[in-house]
Parts: sequence; C-alpha cells; structure tokens
Amino acid sequence: MFTSRKRAVCLAAVFAAAVSIGSLGGLASTSRAAPARQPGGGSESPCSCTADRAVGPSVLQACQTTAVTVSLRPGCPGTPVHIVIIIDEVYKPSYSEPKDRTSALRNAVNQLDLRENPHVKVGVVWMQRGSAVRKEALTNEEQRVVSVLDIPVVSRFDAQVQCFDCGFKEAVRILDDGARAWPRNTDIHEIVILAPLGIYTAEAVPGVLRGAQRAKSRGATVISTCYAWTHCDPVLRQAASEPRLYLGFGEGARLAAILSDVVRQTASTFLRSVTVVDALPPGLDLVPGSANPVPDDVGPDGRTLRWNLAGPFDHPYTVTYRVQPTGLGVNTLGGGRVELTDSLHRDFGVVVPTRWITVPEPCAVPPTPTPEPPTSTPPPTDTPEPTPTPTPTSTPAPPTPTPPPPTPLPTATPKPAPIYLPLVVREQCRPDKARADIVLVLDASSSMLEPTRSGRPKLAAAAEAARLFVDRLDFAPDAAGKADQAALVVFNRAATTLVPLGRDRAALAAALGAIEVDLTTRLDLGIAAGADALFGAARDARNTAVLIVLTDGRANPVPVSAAIAAADAARARGAQLYTVGLGNDVDDAALRAMATRPGMYRNAPDGEDLSAVYQDFTADIACRADPFWPQ
Repeated sequence: MFTSRKRAVCLAAVFAAAVSIGSLGGLASTSRAAPARQPGGGSESPCSCTADRAVGPSVLQACQTTAVTVSLRPGCPGTPVHIVIIIDEVYKPSYSEPKDRTSALRNAVNQLDLRENPHVKVGVVWMQRGSAVRKEALTNEEQRVVSVLDIPVVSRFDAQVQCFDCGFKEAVRILDDGARAWPRNTDIHEIVILAPLGIYTAEAVPGVLRGAQRAKSRGATVISTCYAWTHCDPVLRQAASEPRLYLGFGEGARLAAILSDVVRQTASTFLRSVTVVDALPPGLDLVPGSANPVPDDVGPDGRTLRWNLAGPFDHPYTVTYRVQPTGLGVNTLGGGRVELTDSLHRDFGVVVPTRWITVPEPCAVPPTPTPEPPTSTPPPTDTPEPTPTPTPTSTPAPPTPTPPPPTPLPTATPKPAPIYLPLVVREQCRPDKARADIVLVLDASSSMLEPTRSGRPKLAAAAEAARLFVDRLDFAPDAAGKADQAALVVFNRAATTLVPLGRDRAALAAALGAIEVDLTTRLDLGIAAGADALFGAARDARNTAVLIVLTDGRANPVPVSAAIAAADAARARGAQLYTVGLGNDVDDAALRAMATRPGMYRNAPDGEDLSAVYQDFTADIACRADPFWPQ
C-alpha cells in the first residue's frame, strides 16, 4: 500500500491513568533504513540556489569602469519531515497531568525550530467523542501548531471518547496529503506523536496496538512515555520499538530531546560543489586585478571567468569584478550560470539574470581655453592745426520763426512679463561623495514565512536583499569625517529597533538573520519607529536621511490611513521615504502615497525580486542629495 518513498516514525507519548491491564504478548518492533540511492540516479535534487546580478552604474562613459556583482544563496532544505500529533480530551485530570502534557508538546515543537527548518512540518489531530478531528494540517508555522495543543476537559466519562483507530486513520490521511506535494521518489520521514492522557478501559488497548501497527507498516518507530500517577501501562512499554525509546513516569520532559534526536538522524542532502561561471560579451573588457575572489580559471580570450567556491555551502556568496567598455552602445551582460552537485551526485544549475550596460557617449574632454589676443598700441595722435579767425560780416535779417512741433500723445506704461532663457545644467552625480543615514524597516508578520518561488521563506529573501544592500554602504569615514550609517527596524503587532543608527555592519548582519515573526501588520508603528531611529542622537545632518519600508500585506488591525499619516510625519522631518510592496496582496496606491515621490515606490512580485529593487535604490540614494537647480 505504501512505497519505500516514506519512512515513518511514531512517537507514542501516552499519559496513562491507573488502569490495571493484564500482560500482553510481545509486540515486534520494525525499523528499516532509508532506501539507498545510486549516484546521479533518477530523482531531482531537493537542493536549490538563487542567483542575482547587479551592475553599478549601468550607464557610463567609454573611459569609465563599472562593478559587476554576482550574488547567490545555495542550500539544501533537508529531508522532508512530516509530524502529526494526536491528543484526546481531558477526563479525570486528577489521574494525570494535562498541563504537563501541553508543556511537553509545546517544548518539543519549539525545539524543532520550524522557522529555520522549512523542511519540517507539523499537524494536529484531536480525538473527540468517539471520532477524530483534523485541527491543523501540516504547517511550518509554530504559532498555529501550539495554539491547538490545549483540548477541553470533559465532564462525564464516555467509553468511546478514545477512538485510537480514528486518530491514526486521520493522521495517515494528513501524511498522505503531505506526501503528494513531493516527487514520487522523495524520501519523506513521517512522525506520529500519540499523546492521550490515559487508557481509560481495557477495550481501548486493541486500538492502541492497531494504531501503532498502522504507523509501523510505514516503517515506524514507536516512542512511548507515561504521565500516570500510578504504574505505567505495560502496553505502552511494549509498544516502544526499542527499550531506550520508552519514557516512564517523570521522564516525559525528555520528549523534546527524543524528538529532536530522531529528526536529526534523518538523512540530509547537502551540496558537494558550487561553481560560478560568467562570460563577458564583446565590447566589455575585464579590468585586470579587479575580481574578488580571484577566479580559479579565466578562458584564453579573457572573457570566461570560473569560480569554484569552497564549502560548507550554508551562507550567501558574492563574486565581484569590474569591466570597462571598448566602445559606444548597449552591452548585454548575460551567459552567467551556477553549476551545483549534491551529496548524491545529482547535478543541477541556475541561470544568472541578464543585465545591460549602456555607453551613450565617449569621455567628456574639457574644452581648451581660447587665448586672449594681445592688446595693440594705438598710433600717436597728430597735433591739430589752429583754426583761423573768420572775417567779420554784416548782420543778417532775423529768420522767420519755426512753428513748434505738435504735443505727442501719452504712451501706456509697459507691463513686466517673464522671459525664458535657455539653460544647460550638468549636475554630475558623484556616488563616491554622497553619504546617507538609512533605516531599513522590514515587515515581520507571520505571512513573511510564506515561500518564495525558490521555496525559502519571504523573510529569508528580504533579509538577504537587505544584507546585500548593507554590504554596498561605505561605513569608512572620508576626509571630512562623513560615512554612511544604517539601522534596522522590524514590525508586526509592535515595532522594534533591532540595530540603532550607526556603522556596525556585523550587528546588522546578525540581526537580519535572527528576525522573529508575530501576528498583525502595524505598518504605522514601523514607519514611526523608523523615523525615530533615523532622527535620533546619532543622526549626521550632513547625510541624506532615508527610510526604506517593506511590507507584504495590508495594514491591520488599524486602517492604512494611520500609516499614511506616519509617512507624512516622517517626510516632514526630512526623510526621503522609499516603499516596497512584496507580492500581490498589498495596497499599491497607499504605498505609493507614502513614498516621497511615486517613483520611489516599487512592487516586487516575489521575494526573489527584492535584491534588484534594493540595488536600484542604492543608485538612486547616491544621487538623491538636493540639487541646486530644481527639476
């Protein structure tokens, strides 16, 4: 009925009441190893890699150079682990410890660290009134799991309340649903945690055994524990696959350690090799000595670069180099790829995105000043001859008087009017001279755990894009003592400043890797906290003040008007406000209204598109200082 694609593990954490049941026949334990795979055989690798390329600047003159950065994040999600917890209603709590059960299960789920292990998912089944109810399908969200681990207390005894057959059947349905999401020959490790507070009647015992055997038929290992005040039911001890996997009274707190150990023992795929290959098109030459790290191989024509990266491959990688154009035109920088091989010798690859470098004009040559002509010496002036005195003559008759001219009519006073003069402005952007105080404001609501197209959480993609953005900042003071500064603020039900404004690159990187999610999206609080972090005591008034706000949803529970008001207040204090909407469930109009200008809002359809968005912001911020001439 079930193929070798699954290996199940059944953890029976049973909290037994004092019921005297006779000795039962031995229950044979079954276990089997994960099916072996031949190198390179048959199945696709579960590993993945995201790659991006950034060029800055992308428009330059023929004599200038520009930096090309290829960034990638390889990794393997681990073997899928699907866990289903089965619990029953609380009856006669004086015979058992329902609070201890809840605490033990919550601790066990917490130790799985679901946020950091997206390949592990948990579901929950309740046994109620002789049936079973699916309370939670397989999910990677810890909060959704722990919220359904408390079950009501029943006031009267019902012999049919514990339908173990029903509970296991529903658990198997959940596991089957989860398995259908994976290719047929994927190894999936299944765990069923059976956690009733007791076995109330001898009639319930066969259901326990049938349920355990149902799980074992999938290759199960049974781990049992007992929380009874009196002796522990011998059926639970016999249900354990190995003696070490039985936890008696007082040992239930070890459930978290046992579960974590079983998950760790699942075979995990890893990457053996990662190689980056990039090719330069005609029209672009590699600047000698600019590549970092140095390529392991450069083709004979000097245009094919190859880096063989060193493992372990559990963090982002970046390779950079500079190019110089050899002529005018648009150069297509493509042909890059990442070649990967996993631990089972399965090869796969990803394409590095294409970017373009435009060279519209040759280098500007400063005009040569025209020399002033020499001033000539004027010739000497001749001395004038004296004018002879005229001979006196007789007095003539008086002339006829001339009539006066007519009086002119009055002219209207002219009105002033504007005149327009042609003006050519060339305010050159100097990114190396610009400095900025930047606060990154990130959405940390629970929806940020949803996967991107590569399968990793949106929060991981956002954190990586932010890390690459921070890596481009220059925290080293220049001759005037100016330097970039950055801060990190996250928001969900509240807003928290994780790193204050400063130049601590390591603190920013560490905080981006440790963001915790929570419910709701208080976008207004995030913007307000970001503005406070930006205009605090560390603010350098010589720097451009910048807020970059990212959200993947709509403001809740307060209306979006509160966030718009917070954005208005931040801009009034002098902030250049950029906004990013992640996905299609965002209020584009509101986010565009929050930005300083409509063009300072960007929508990223998927988390894997964020690196390009932040790269665009880098260039824009560098030239964002207010110009002398208005545009």
